[in-house]
Amino acid sequence: MVQDMTAFNINSLDILLHKMGKTEITKSVKLAKKFARKKRAAERAARKSPSLLQTQDPEQYYTFESLKFPGFFMNVQGGKTDDGVPMQLYANPGNQDSQWRLETNKWGIKGENSEFFIQNKHSRANGRWLCLGDDGRIRQNEKGSVFRLLRKHSENVWLIQIKDSGNFIKVKNEDAAGKENPLHQHNSSGLSSLWKIRRV
Repeated sequence: MVQDMTAFNINSLDILLHKMGKTEITKSVKLAKKFARKKRAAERAARKSPSLLQTQDPEQYYTFESLKFPGFFMNVQGGKTDDGVPMQLYANPGNQDSQWRLETNKWGIKGENSEFFIQNKHSRANGRWLCLGDDGRIRQNEKGSVFRLLRKHSENVWLIQIKDSGNFIKVKNEDAAGKENPLHQHNSSGLSSLWKIRRV
C-alpha cells in the first residue's frame, strides 16, 4: 500500500513538473519573440537614419531637444561665435544659436554609427565647431571634435558620443531647471544624455 502511494505521488509530481516545464518554455518562447520583434524594429529604424541625417546637404539644420528637459534645446550660450563659448540648454529652437548642421567625418568609420562634426548655424560664418573643452564642458572652437550619433531606441532618440573620450554629451545639473543648464561630457547614457533630433 505504501509503495502504491509512493508511486502515485511520484507520477503526480512528474505530471506537475511536466506542466510547469511546458509553461516555462511557453513563457521563454514568447519572451524571445518579443525581443526579436524589438530588434527588428530597431534595425528598421537604424536603416532609416540616413533619411533623417542629410549630411550631404550643407543647408540642412537640426535641433537637439533634451529628453530630460522637454522644450529645451542645445544652445550656444549668448549666441556668441568665438572660441571657448560653452553650450547650454535654452528654449528657443527657432533661433540660429539652437540650430545645428552635421558634416560627415570623411576619415571616420562608415556605417550606422556614423561620425560627424557638428556646427551651429550662427557660428558657421565664423568657422566654429562643437567640441569638448579641456574642462569637460561642451564648447566650440575652430577645430571641432568628432561625434557619433547613436540611436538609443527604435524611435527618434539619440546619444551624442564624443569619439575621443567615448563619453556622451549630457545635461550637467539633473536637479536644476532646464534653462541655461550647462552641457558637459559624462559616461552615463541615461535620460540626461538623450536627445531628440529634428529637422528645422
